Formats: sequence, structure tokens, C-alpha cells
Amino acid sequence: MSINLPWHSSSNWQPTEVTQFINHVNSGAGTLIVRTDAGLAYLKALGNPDGPHALVKDLLGTHLSAMLGLPTFDYALIEVIDLDELPFFKAGKAEPGPAFVTRGEDGSVWGSDKRLLDKIDNFDAISGLVVVDTWLRNTDRYYLPKNRVNWDNVFFSKESTEDGRLSLRVMDFSHAIQYGGELTKNVSSIADIRDENVFGLFPEFRTR
Repeated sequence: MSINLPWHSSSNWQPTEVTQFINHVNSGAGTLIVRTDAGLAYLKALGNPDGPHALVKDLLGTHLSAMLGLPTFDYALIEVIDLDELPFFKAGKAEPGPAFVTRGEDGSVWGSDKRLLDKIDNFDAISGLVVVDTWLRNTDRYYLPKNRVNWDNVFFSKESTEDGRLSLRVMDFSHAIQYGGELTKNVSSIADIRDENVFGLFPEFRTR
């Protein structure tokens, strides 16, 4: 299967190129905040610290979530070129080639503020997030065997909601399927296949 770039998940948001570097995020996948010809976006590029498979996993997780009817950001694949000059947070810069981008929305990450849960208008998305995280073994949101609690991987959008309400977005799967950046043959280990742990289930979700 081949994909021609640019490729878009939505007819409402169709970026084709990066027009401005805005900032970088201190994350394993080297997320970059950029402006595209279709507006603000979060970009993950080749050359990032977690490797190229992080992009594949993020695209796969986001696409499967959307197919299940879960609320994701609009997402796309565009091409980064040398002239874009996109520096990562710690060192190095984005390499030329395909990049995974999601549309920037007005909102914020969770940050463990329980009061935000009282404002969301799509409670059913919480159970959907837990289902897809468990299906894909996403260790980078909430996964106690590795003592992983990542409040920043839960995003509440202010767009398309009534005043004062928030909408949960299902996002960030760069550590799904197998912990770390690269996919290896260990992904098919019998221990992982039989793993009965639940992923993504924050204790605060249990009371909703």
C-alpha cells in the first residue's frame, strides 16, 4: 500500500506544507508546534528521538480511533523538506520526508485537575479511550505496571462545545503496541498477547 503526500483525514482540514516553526515540545517523539498553510498544527517528523516507528504508531492509533467513532484531532501526512529547518527540543532537527500532523485546537491538557472532568460533554469517549489504549497496549497514558501516569496525554478541547464545556480528544499513540519507539519481533510475545492489564484507565475515570 502506498500513500501519496499530502494525505488528509478530513476535507475540512487539508495542510500541504509547513510555513512557520513556532515551538518544540520536550517529548520522546520530538513533537513540534508549527504553522501550516491550513493553520496551527502539532507535527511529528522523521529524525525524532523515538525513531520513525513512533510516527507509524501514532497514525495507526489515531486512524483506528477515528474508525471506531472516537473524537480525534483532524490529522494528515505532509512532507517536511530541508528548508523547513525544524529543530527538536533537545538536539537535532527534523529530517526530510513524511510527517504526521494534527490540527491545533483551542484547549488544554488535563494536568490532573479533576474539575475538568465535570465539564466534558462526551463522557462516552472516556470508555472509548480506555478500550483503544488497551487494544493497542498504549503505555504512555496510564499504565501502572510501569508506573506511568501521563496527564499531558489527555486533551480537552474548547472547540465545537457550548460555553464553559469541554470535549475530550483521543490522541498520542507513539508508544502504543510496544513500549519505546521501534517495533521489534518482541511485539508478538505470548506474554503481551495474554496481557490482561487495562491501559489508560485513570482512577478519576472510574467515578464518571
